[in-house]
Amino acid sequence: MGGHSAGNIASGILVDFLEYGLQHGMNLEQAICFGNEAVLQRSKNDARLGGPYPMGSTLVMAQIQGDKLKTVNVGDSKLIVIRQGKIVFETLDHTNGQTLYREGLVDVDTAHFLNHILSRNLGTDPILPKRDLEKNSFDLKNGDRICLMSDGITDN
Repeated sequence: MGGHSAGNIASGILVDFLEYGLQHGMNLEQAICFGNEAVLQRSKNDARLGGPYPMGSTLVMAQIQGDKLKTVNVGDSKLIVIRQGKIVFETLDHTNGQTLYREGLVDVDTAHFLNHILSRNLGTDPILPKRDLEKNSFDLKNGDRICLMSDGITDN
């Protein structure tokens, strides 16, 4: 996360704890909360990783069960489904710019200028799954392509 320290460490901790939680019977929401708490604890225990701009991470995950795609995202990492060359599903970015744009309060140029300010992320605060995790379900068809991406390529 731009302006914050050690995003690479935060995302690594998050992935490790998500994997551990899922392998030990936690559901997805529990595993994400478990990972978030691990990042918070590490920031608290290491002043170089905490402070006024503590480390944090965005997240996008996908699970496919049969023809059903389930997604979870936090922040501005994104998932899209492409069908026959067209985007037919995409997750919502959690940035101030996109929130204001969706609510019709700013134009696209202003939204783009504000997109660097995250309205949700992991690792800087305790989370509530029903409030902080964007969960979606989508029916897939043969030939659909799924792309998970960091915020670095979403403008393309």
